Amino acid sequence: MNQPLRILHLEDEIIDFEISQITLAKSGLDCVIERAETRAAFETALAERPIDVILADYALPTFDGMAALRIARERYPAIPFIFLSGTLGEEVAITALQQGATDYVLKQRMDRLAPAVRRALREVEQRVERARAEAALRASERRFAQAFQANPSPMSITRFRDGCYLDVNERWLDLRGYTREEVIGSSPTMLKTWAKPQDRSDFLAQLRQTRSVRDLEYSFRSKSGSLSIERVSAELIELDGEECILLTTQDVTEKKLLEDQLRQAQKMEAVGRLAGGIAHDFNNLLTTILGYSTFLIEEFNPDHPCYRDIDEIRKAGGRAAALTQQLLAFSRKQVISPQIIDLNTIVAAMNKLLARVIGEDIDLRVNLAASLGRVQADPGQIEQVIMNLAVNARDAMPKGGVLTIETTNIEVDSSYTRLHLGIRPGTYVMLTVSDTGQGMEAADLNHIFEPFFTTKEQGKGTGLGLATVYGIVQQSGGAIWVYSEVDHGTMFKIYLPRTDAPLEAAAPTNPTTSQTRASGTVLLVEDEAMVRELVAETLQRAGYTVIAAPNGAAALERYAQQPSIDLLISDVVMPQMNGPELAERLIAQQPSLKVLFISGYNEMIMTNHGIPTASTTLLQKPFTPNDLLQKVAEILSLKP
Repeated sequence: MNQPLRILHLEDEIIDFEISQITLAKSGLDCVIERAETRAAFETALAERPIDVILADYALPTFDGMAALRIARERYPAIPFIFLSGTLGEEVAITALQQGATDYVLKQRMDRLAPAVRRALREVEQRVERARAEAALRASERRFAQAFQANPSPMSITRFRDGCYLDVNERWLDLRGYTREEVIGSSPTMLKTWAKPQDRSDFLAQLRQTRSVRDLEYSFRSKSGSLSIERVSAELIELDGEECILLTTQDVTEKKLLEDQLRQAQKMEAVGRLAGGIAHDFNNLLTTILGYSTFLIEEFNPDHPCYRDIDEIRKAGGRAAALTQQLLAFSRKQVISPQIIDLNTIVAAMNKLLARVIGEDIDLRVNLAASLGRVQADPGQIEQVIMNLAVNARDAMPKGGVLTIETTNIEVDSSYTRLHLGIRPGTYVMLTVSDTGQGMEAADLNHIFEPFFTTKEQGKGTGLGLATVYGIVQQSGGAIWVYSEVDHGTMFKIYLPRTDAPLEAAAPTNPTTSQTRASGTVLLVEDEAMVRELVAETLQRAGYTVIAAPNGAAALERYAQQPSIDLLISDVVMPQMNGPELAERLIAQQPSLKVLFISGYNEMIMTNHGIPTASTTLLQKPFTPNDLLQKVAEILSLKP
């Protein structure tokens, strides 16, 4: 239930007071009117009781209305103050309103009293509502400011018409590297925060059309010049009558780099499978070419006219075999002999050779770290990595320059891996090969490890050098990172996992197998007819008895007819039944059986087929007849 309106009436004439009561009552206002005649009574009423409206005569014997107005405005500024007087002139009325009176009513026009009171109350309500709204707005602005500054995403507010920065939060300052004083009042154009000015133009055009944008990706530049890829959301807002842009970004640089790395890894894996498959098929062909050219050249004396031609065929086959080995190295399917090695020893041993290879115009500088850790890798492959990178550097410095080879121990943590993607945290030995040559375009860096990709002139490179380096590093469990700038040179960093295992002593060289007449029964299983026929002829010429089969099922049938053989020679990958599966079934029947696998792949292919390599040996294609005979003699000479 609403309380009656409480009115304090400052009036010395009782009749005028009663007229006011009657007038307000007739108007329908539910009110209680209290009269005060003196200053003391006026102040007491204000202090002790809630008052909604003050009515005051202008002239009183001991106290005047203007003094009452000053008291009311000083102590209770929200209470409406209405002069009700019969002597108020126009100038006095204006002065009273200027000093804070709400309204004035002449006693001769009492019909205006109730409307004046109602109007004053409405104004009070409006002021209260406005004050409440303003307080709510200020609270909202405080909350927005707090949320703006505390937001973990970079945020900025700029004027739309000129781009002037009105505010930025702490995360924005941290990411861009500026101070607040440097930013406020400047603009993106002045600070060059957008890496591509056209991107900002396109962004503003879209924002002008749609009023808001979400999840657009742009590149931004910090004060130091470093670039970041950020996902942008923005909307147009109004601040102090100005159209402004509230822009929020999310740094997705690392995410984009990881995505690029994943795509690159998937591409390299796909290319690797293709390269490995091509090399495997070529190895079958090259095995046949090398084998039969060897047989053929044995039929002629060195002075025979055909001898030189056949020897050229053999040499060409050897060069082709070297190319397929590079493809296999890239696809990580090359046979390797990992050892515990010291990179310093390998680099130092190659100094003279490298100096001859790169020529006198290039200054070779070698910096080897003291107390360098050891790594497990194939020493021959590491030499190939160093040589390939040195040759690559030489070709990038046709007018001379500096080639630097360095080794060092390095601890890689998660912060380092964020800048050198593809490297896992751990302890490494790092081999760095850098040059001061021509450098490479950024677009070329995405392709340099792909087989047959080259930036050299036609005929001056196979495009396999860096692909081989990549494959060897990957097969050694390491990682490779490259940085290059046009006209400033290129740097390759190779990370090989460090090991605490001791260095291995060099293995003694086995004496060459004597070419005496051999004996023994060999079960030969090879699905490629030309390779099967070549191997069979090679073994038969040496004196072995050969039982040949085109696949695993046929081999089991041949074995059933002659259940005692000395050696199984089998391809690894064959249709229906692969070589490891065939070996497992035959070893179950004859545990002492010795096995030699021949394949265009490495020992990993056997592990992938579930067969341990302890009791088996692999001869990688392409091989010569002498390679085959030496390996067979070596296996058969071993005691079971």
